[in-house]
This record gives sequence, C-alpha cells and structure tokens, in this order.
Amino acid sequence: MVGGTNLEERGRLSFQETTPSSLELSGWLGPERPTMRACIDSVLQIPGIARRLATGLQRPGGFVATLTLPLGVQLAPTPGARLPPMGSASTPPIDRAEIARLRSRLSEGELVIWAGFGARNAATAVRALAERSGARVMCSPRAKGVFPESHPQYLGVTGMFGGQARVQRALAERPPDHVLVLGSRLGQATSCFDAAYLPRHALVHVDVDPSAFGAAYPQLETIGVQADIQPWLDALLDGWPAGPHEIAPPMAREVAATNGDGSGVHPRALMAAVQRCVVERSNAVVLSDVGNAFAWANHELCFDTPLRYRTSAGFASMTQASAGVVGTAIATGRPAVALVGDGAMLMGNEVSTAVQYRVPAKWVVLNDACYGMVHHGMVAVGMEPFETTMPEVDFAAMARALGAAGARVTQATALDDAMSQMLSHEGPFVLDVAIDAAVAPPFGGRNDALGRAWE
Repeated sequence: MVGGTNLEERGRLSFQETTPSSLELSGWLGPERPTMRACIDSVLQIPGIARRLATGLQRPGGFVATLTLPLGVQLAPTPGARLPPMGSASTPPIDRAEIARLRSRLSEGELVIWAGFGARNAATAVRALAERSGARVMCSPRAKGVFPESHPQYLGVTGMFGGQARVQRALAERPPDHVLVLGSRLGQATSCFDAAYLPRHALVHVDVDPSAFGAAYPQLETIGVQADIQPWLDALLDGWPAGPHEIAPPMAREVAATNGDGSGVHPRALMAAVQRCVVERSNAVVLSDVGNAFAWANHELCFDTPLRYRTSAGFASMTQASAGVVGTAIATGRPAVALVGDGAMLMGNEVSTAVQYRVPAKWVVLNDACYGMVHHGMVAVGMEPFETTMPEVDFAAMARALGAAGARVTQATALDDAMSQMLSHEGPFVLDVAIDAAVAPPFGGRNDALGRAWE
C-alpha cells in the first residue's frame, strides 16, 4: 500500500507526484510472478479491487499487489462498502493413487532428497522420510537446518554462493536414480543449473507453484506434483516399505587452512567463531547479507533446526540483512545477528532505528575495505580488478556515534570474547572484524558461470 497524488492534481507536475506505475514490480519479479497494480481514486472501486486481491491470493507461489491510495481517498468514508472474503493459496487435493505410484518408484534404487525453503515447516517429515528410506539429503542455502547438518545422511549445501563441492563429489561416487525436490524452484542460486546434481532417471518435484516444474532442467524428465510439502510427505510416508537401510558414516567435515597472509582475520576463522558463540551457545537468528558474507556463511555454518538462518537468493539485493536484522529481532522476540560486508553496511543499515527502539540487533561486519565478491570474481575470470576498493571504515566508532555499542577485532584470538560481549549486550551492537582481504570466498559456482560468460 503506497500513498499517491490526488486525481485532480495528477499530471500537473505536483510535488513528489506518484501514480500506479511509480512502483512497477513485475519487470524484476519475473514474468511468471503474478502481480496486481491499482490506484483507488474512489471508494466505489474498493469491492472490485478486493475481489481481484482475493483472486490473486488464491494463486500459489506468491502474489504481489501494489495499491496506490491518494490522501483524499484515505480520508473518505466508505458507506455500504462490502468486501468479499479473503482466501489464501490452495493446492489440489492429494492424489492417493499418484502417491502410491511415486512411492513405488522412489523406494527402488538410490534416492537423494533436495530440500528447499518451501520445506521449512516440514522438517520432521523430511527427516522421517530420509531415515526410513535411507536417502541422502542436500539443501539449498535458504533451507539450511531443514535437515540437520550434523546428520550422517546430510550431503551439504548446493548453489552458486557457498555451495559445497563435496556434494557433487558424493553424487558422482554414488549417482542417485531419482532426486526428490521439496519446495525449491531450483533457480541458479540454488542449482547453478549444474548437471552434476541430476539423477540417472528423473526429478520428482513437489512445490505449490507448478511453474517451477522443469524450468531449471528442461533436458531431464521431471514429475511435477503441486502440493503442500507437509501433507504430501505424510501421505508418502504412510505405507513406505519398511526395511533396513545402510546408513553411511558421517561425512568428514572439510577442514581448510585458516591462515591468511597475516593482514587480518581469516574469514573461515570468523565463521568458526560465529558457529561456536552464536549458533551453538545462543538462540539468536543468523542472517547473512549478499557478498562474501553469505558465501562464507552458506559454506561454513551448520544448523540443525530450521528457521535459525536467513539468507538471500534469487534477486539477492545487498542490505537485505544489514537493514533486515532489526525487523528480524522484533519479529522473533530474540537477538538477531547479521553477517554483512562493509559495502552493504555502508549502503544501508538501521543501527539508529535499533537504538531508538532498543532492539537487540547485532551486526558482524566483514571489513576488508573492498567489494570482495566483485574483486575476487574479476580475479577468477582473469580480469584486473578496478574500482573495488573503498576507504577503510571504523564501524565500531560509527556504531558508538549512533548510540549503539561497538568493538573492533583484528586478531582471531579475540573473536570469542568479542562475540560474548556482543551477545551479552542487551541493545544493538556492531562487531567490526578486520578480515584478510586476500582470501577468496567460496564462490566456485558463481565464478564458473562468470568464466563461461566471459569466454
């Protein structure tokens, strides 16, 4: 809902004039995303617009409506205006015969589950299916924690931004016959459109939005099932054949060097401290912003429960965590920690808002005085980086100037104490960590895609 210029003043260069087309979303939301745009110039329009809203809300996969409401209409009475009931998105009823056919097919041969954010409310059922079937599980970055990352059947996280190479290696060693996709559109951020994730036979793709079926991998047979994940899994599990399944031993976690060139904290050492202090010793929600921050967080952090972690995919705009951490803390009623790059922190943050409302929002800034994702991407494709550096900023001092608390860390040995100080502080806190700018982030999938485009 946005304000708008009154009809009688529109088109006359009114001050800050806005029209229904001022906020056009359909172009960057994607052609398949249903949108609605309307300007309410009369209260008589309200019932009709409400009916259009009700229809849009019935569509699966999301719906975006922009309603422009000029001030004159905001103040007008609405005598006799009746609104139709507002529904919510619905999916077809579960087809038990289809479930039986798929159960028979999936229970034969090697099965891998690919969990997406759409399965976040079905974590118990996802685990039950994996353990009953012996299926291995991989997750999209937004689905970290939907299946416990410490579980022996967990393969790792997929995608362009911090995806783990061990997933492709495991699939190459034991190719699956089928991959069961649960609640993911399999966009490039999740899949890189990489054929290494594909099964020998077919994808079985379960989602509320049927437009996702076959979009990422049109070359492979895809069996699309439009359904809510939880009831569909319950029906699939009902009657799944019992029997012993060999469970592979837990995958050894990759341990890589954490010694950089000595000019700052290695990002991997920082993520290890976040894992110890924030993930394992607190109940804080963790967010990662676009850039090096979400590549390191996706790749290094481990969650055993859903909805502890928020990251961006799809459009992936910077500052969604540096600003969104305040709303997250308010909505969850507990501390929220945002892992952000210095570029995102400079572009947009809500430290002052957190101070004003005494919100327990925390920022951990990966400070390398550089747009690191761009810099290392240029290096990876053989370009000479340009315009990627920025003046170094003392974000702890900036936080104090805004009324928050702050601390600066330049050595890995000081990380645990600083994070304990951050978490014990009741209000907003900015932890400024000088990281080693020479260490390339785990952007293998993205850099491969850039390299192909650059060629």
